[in-house]
Amino acid sequence: MSVTSLCIAANVPSSTALRWIAAMEEDGKLTRRPDAQDRRRINVKLTPAAAEQMRRLLESWIEREPNGFHHA
Repeated sequence: MSVTSLCIAANVPSSTALRWIAAMEEDGKLTRRPDAQDRRRINVKLTPAAAEQMRRLLESWIEREPNGFHHA
């Protein structure tokens, strides 16, 4: 996912998202790589360990909410 897309999805200023991305990268949760087609663009990806943590987190939420998530 591109850094720009993450900024938009997080609904925060790009400076905030970039700080979060840098912290998560330093923590070993994300990797950043230049886009193969557009070298100006940077793509961000969860590391395998972070993806596994996310999978376990989502599974635990699903176990607690067997009927799914509902917005009030």
